[in-house]
Order: sequence, then structure tokens, then C-alpha cells
Amino acid sequence: PCNGLCDEYSALPENVKNGILFGSAGAVLALAVVEEACVKSNTISNGHEFNAIYREFGRGTYMEASQVLDFDNRVFAKSIVEFRQQFKIEDDKIDFYLFNQSQRLILDAIIEEAGLEKEKVLESLSKFANTSAASLILTACFNRELIQEKEMVNIMFAATGSGLTCGEVYAEIDTNTIFSIVETDEHYDEYKHPCGAL
Repeated sequence: PCNGLCDEYSALPENVKNGILFGSAGAVLALAVVEEACVKSNTISNGHEFNAIYREFGRGTYMEASQVLDFDNRVFAKSIVEFRQQFKIEDDKIDFYLFNQSQRLILDAIIEEAGLEKEKVLESLSKFANTSAASLILTACFNRELIQEKEMVNIMFAATGSGLTCGEVYAEIDTNTIFSIVETDEHYDEYKHPCGAL
């Protein structure tokens, strides 16, 4: 199911394969459903793979990267296709796809496995790297000018996470509600206390 990506992945050093990247970003998403607006959603949880990513108190975080990669290729891409089929969403009804920006290898595999038009898949990975939970909104804001070429757009948001889980949301978005990115030197230390500027 990896279409050669597993071989490419297995050639990486262990510290690269199983190392966890931590993003440093925050994001806020607020959706208000208006009458006559189209919003569809779906989630999948594969609980028997809970040990692919977990954190032990006082011991750090563990990720079995090959298991996560396999889930993204095997389950996540298929879920995107099935979501579109379930709600009868043709590709021409989707202006953009926004996925969590975990790593290029995974994004490329999803595009290929789900048969998506690469031009419709927006990214921010090359600028910000893995921004974890903030990546969907950050990617929308990073591509704000392109998205705002139209007043309203249909976007399919999709993400994976611990559990292993994945989910999709298809929504019609007023592009005036997508704001620019604000970057600051403000940060939090490892105990989540504000520390001021870097």
C-alpha cells in the first residue's frame, strides 16, 4: 500500500524515522453554520493502534513512525476518497484541500493515493515545517491571497492524529474570514508558562 514509499522511508536513519517534530504555533478556527451553507464532516478512529503515538508521564513521547506512515497511506487517503463518495462531492466542487502539514512524504502519498489534483492541495510545510494542530488554519492563512481570489470557496479540511484517528470537514467558507498570519517572538517554556520575547 505504500507504492515504494516504505522502501524510501525504511532507508532513513532511526533517529529521523522515529523522531517527533514539535511545532510552535497556535491557531483558532471558528465555524458558524449558516442556513443553506454546506458543511459535511466525518471522523475515523482506529483505537487498536493507540500505541503508534503516545506520551508517558515523565518519560517523553514515543512515535512508531512506520505505523503512522502506513495508517496515513492505508486509511487516511482511503477515508478522503470515501468521504467524497459518501457525500457525493465531485472534485469540481472542491476549490482547495487543506491537510495537516506533518511531512512531505505523507502529503505526496495522500495526493497520489487519493488521486487528487496537486494544484488544489495547499501547503505551508515548506515555510513553517510541522506545525501540528495549528497546520490546517496556518495553511489557510498562509495561502490567503490565493484563497481570496474568490468571495466564497469550498474547502475540504482533513487531518490525522493520535489514536490513530483521521477526520474530514467539507465546508463553504467566506474568504473574508481568513486572516493574515501574525508572527511574534512571544513563546512558552517547556512548562507552558509565558516567557516573553525570545
